[in-house]
Amino acid sequence: MGGMIRVLGLALGVWSVTAFSSTLVGFEPFQVVDKQGVRFVSIPAGQFIMGTSDAVRKRLEQKEWWNRFLESELPAHRVIINQPFLIGQTEVTQAQWKAIMGEDHSELAFKGEDRPVDSVSFRDVKRFLKALNERSEDRFRLPTEAEWEYCCRAGDWGAFMIGENGQSISESDLAGYCWLKGNSKGKTQIVGGRKSNGWGLHDMLGNVWEWCEDFYDRDAYRMRSEPAISPLNGRPFPERVMRGGSWFLSEAFQRAGVRSGFGEERRSPYVGFRLVCEQVSKKGG
Repeated sequence: MGGMIRVLGLALGVWSVTAFSSTLVGFEPFQVVDKQGVRFVSIPAGQFIMGTSDAVRKRLEQKEWWNRFLESELPAHRVIINQPFLIGQTEVTQAQWKAIMGEDHSELAFKGEDRPVDSVSFRDVKRFLKALNERSEDRFRLPTEAEWEYCCRAGDWGAFMIGENGQSISESDLAGYCWLKGNSKGKTQIVGGRKSNGWGLHDMLGNVWEWCEDFYDRDAYRMRSEPAISPLNGRPFPERVMRGGSWFLSEAFQRAGVRSGFGEERRSPYVGFRLVCEQVSKKGG
């Protein structure tokens, strides 16, 4: 409950970097619930800074990690998430896919029931969601790009996220929190095998890229007024957003602000997804 109060406290308008960071130190993981065989973390409404700050960009330039492609992460801007929601504690596994679809995904690159389902296109995921929603009173969907980054950061302002100890993690901590090029052995790994972030979520960085609902527009952030309220880029573009990096990428791309796009029908061994659940209120009683 204390973590929820601290998140909602951002609505009071405390936006300096120092105040923002100190307000969010010491999170405890939120409530975990089971829905359709998937463990979800209950995320409160709140506010955060989305995108990459000038300070982080300068540090990336010093490391020679910055390039023109990453300019889609600019500018950092204020976002309000105005409704609570549930998000998967891990990426969707192959066992969870089979439980809903009745068979293994046909295009898997790395088999294992507790590994994330990989090589799924955006259209494949939509078929999974349709099947899942047909058996539940709740509504399951992909996260928006803003929801995804809000959950990944867990209150962090810097390059990565708040760790399980309530402190911002650094580049040297990454291997303990994500599967990336240096520790993945060239393939996906069992979900939840690394430490969780400060909100109890695993694999927000690394393992597989995660589809989001938004269309991918490199200039989306530059076109937003502030604060942006639960933004979703619904203007059609050729690609959809992916977030979180993958087992194949180095530290430079295992950051909360990294954005990428991919065609809706394309599949890759680097790509999977995570669920959001909106609980539907039951009438009567």
